Amino acid sequence: VVSGGYAYIAAGGGGLVIVDVHNPEAPVLAGSFATPGPALGIALGGRYVYVSDGTSLRVIDVSNPAAPAETGVVGMPDTASEVVYEAGYAFVACRAGGMVIVDVRDPAHPTVASAIARGYTYTVAVHDGLAAFTGYGFDGTSTSMFLVDVRRPAAPRLLGSGYVPYAAHLEFQGPNRIIVSSFTDGLRVMDVSDRTNPNPVAFGGGSSEYYPTAAVVVGNFAFIADMLYVNAIPVVNLSDPDQAIYQNLIDMTSLGDHDGVDVDADQQYVYLLSH
Repeated sequence: VVSGGYAYIAAGGGGLVIVDVHNPEAPVLAGSFATPGPALGIALGGRYVYVSDGTSLRVIDVSNPAAPAETGVVGMPDTASEVVYEAGYAFVACRAGGMVIVDVRDPAHPTVASAIARGYTYTVAVHDGLAAFTGYGFDGTSTSMFLVDVRRPAAPRLLGSGYVPYAAHLEFQGPNRIIVSSFTDGLRVMDVSDRTNPNPVAFGGGSSEYYPTAAVVVGNFAFIADMLYVNAIPVVNLSDPDQAIYQNLIDMTSLGDHDGVDVDADQQYVYLLSH
């Protein structure tokens, strides 16, 4: 997650890592926090980051990036991975525990508000009271994407679902489109204007073209973290509602041979996390 000149990274066994990117040509380590478990997901809300580290969600004050300090923690029902934040709540992808909604309005005392489970959940997204999460194996071996009304976080209401291939990441593009990064199917655009029946409307290349692990949408473009083009970022044009057109490739292969695992962007720069 990049904001205010800093990149906040869930670095696995390295815990929370904060990098100063005020000078994009010379990023430097600003601070870190050792989480007890591997840091698998992170979201930013104001002066706090919310870090999943396996069986817990940790609230960490990053108002001083050089000295992040934990303020609260709450246990999770299963391995917690991806985290997103909206309006005082953290939404956590929690494997068999499904999507867990955590009230973080009191940073010292985060509490589980509710949970909704459909198979194994590895990714979650939220936009203006609408949440989406994946459930792998809900109906056997396939993956479904579930839409949930979370305007009342303590009482989430399931709206509908649709098939998606194995999804590594979900990203909203406005209120009615979700960009699905799939290991097996490339990039898929889902129309969710009918909350009861989300449908694919565009595809941005199959598995033979790239293996997306995450995507970030800026305007009409998706920038993709990818495992096929090492240290490179495929760019997909989403301006046509019925098409997802491969635009070009940001080539950074001179920096080494690394797989892209996450990506973020602002209006000027794209930030790729790789291993």
